[in-house]
Amino acid sequence: MTNFPRITKGHILTLITFGLIFLMITPAISQETDDYAIIYVYRLKKSTESDIKFKVLVGGEYVDSFDGVNSAFSAEYAGKWIACKRGKNEKCLVKINYNKKDKFKAKLMLDVRVGKRYFLEFNPAVGYGENPLRLMSNHEGFELLVMSDIDDINIIDADIKMQVKKEKDNGYFEESATEEIAYVDEPDNGTTQYRGGGDPLKGLNVSSAKKEMEIGNYYALIIGIDNYTGHWSNLNNAVNDAKAVEDILKTRYKIDHFKTMYNENATRTKIITELEWLVANVKEKDNVFIYYSGHGEFKQDLNKGYWVPIDATTNSTSQFISNNDIQTFLGGIKSKHTLLVSDACFSGDIFRGNTISVPYEDSDKYYKKVHDLVSRQAISSGGIEPVMDGGRDGHSVFAYYLLKSLKNNTNRYFDASQLYSNIKIPVTNNSDQSPKFQPIKNTGDEGGQFIFIRK
Repeated sequence: MTNFPRITKGHILTLITFGLIFLMITPAISQETDDYAIIYVYRLKKSTESDIKFKVLVGGEYVDSFDGVNSAFSAEYAGKWIACKRGKNEKCLVKINYNKKDKFKAKLMLDVRVGKRYFLEFNPAVGYGENPLRLMSNHEGFELLVMSDIDDINIIDADIKMQVKKEKDNGYFEESATEEIAYVDEPDNGTTQYRGGGDPLKGLNVSSAKKEMEIGNYYALIIGIDNYTGHWSNLNNAVNDAKAVEDILKTRYKIDHFKTMYNENATRTKIITELEWLVANVKEKDNVFIYYSGHGEFKQDLNKGYWVPIDATTNSTSQFISNNDIQTFLGGIKSKHTLLVSDACFSGDIFRGNTISVPYEDSDKYYKKVHDLVSRQAISSGGIEPVMDGGRDGHSVFAYYLLKSLKNNTNRYFDASQLYSNIKIPVTNNSDQSPKFQPIKNTGDEGGQFIFIRK
């Protein structure tokens, strides 16, 4: 008869304890199967210069390059991925060199750990001397990754290609933050007329989009009035401002349909007729830009603002176009985005007030997001205070800086928030007016942005 050892409670507790320890460490072992880290580098945009080749070096080793392509003649900003692996825990310096004497535009030091994924974004459109290489979160990096076909990813190490594809298909995601140290490269080395009536009133101080942008037609309605009669004094620069806006939009930006109304063509009836035409003809994917340059009026007892058309000869509101009228038409136009720019005394009764918008960043992902959301916004040259007709180089102060911003923009996409950001400080500092930029209330705004697209 064989004697078996007696199993006590102590033995059972010991077995259970070891079993629990084994169960706890098994997932950790299975999760840390990789003996290398994968580093992805993503080209956000094409080069703004022709024939520029950007070399990617990881840990001092050349892995691949991005060929520069002049993007001025193409709307395609599809990026390119480069992926390579590093086989041990180490600090890894990722550098982007370009072929002008092999100087580098950016570098980023990563604390590499096996089993991790590191997503780096490179924007060659950023000016020399700046650092366009940034470390993205893994989640954000994966969102960019799934926007690209697996064939668009140049896998330097062929043995990890199938693993990358599997991770992409399964929705790879990792929450842990990555420690990094960034290094920035050194740089390569008369009488003033006012557009308004009544007494001057001082006041009013101043995430993922994976589908391609579906861009419809762009419509522009440009209105400029100088030759007022009766109660209203002539202006000197309003038509010149409007024609300059027309010219810069025609020559530099995508506008498919133009309608201009200058002086005698800008009657109350004709302006309303054009707004009605936009309501009847603009489709849901289209975009509308409206520019008004002329007299504006604010009736304090009514707390209401108005445009003053050329056939208004008295100070009666019966001859004006009210903000309520404008608001009604902008709500009726079925566009994706409508941006109204008014260089006139302009009451804030049309505005929604303080709102939360998508934070700006210079990336295709941002522009796709704000393009997908409907917008109905207005930029005004001032509040209810009179705004100056004279300014610089034959333009009002507001128009001068508006034109300067549109002219100096070199990016493919340029949204209304960027335009306003460029003009608000110089206009405020060089005049007695305070520009405003807000959604127009009760018109369907969802937080998007009107986007100017360079030709």
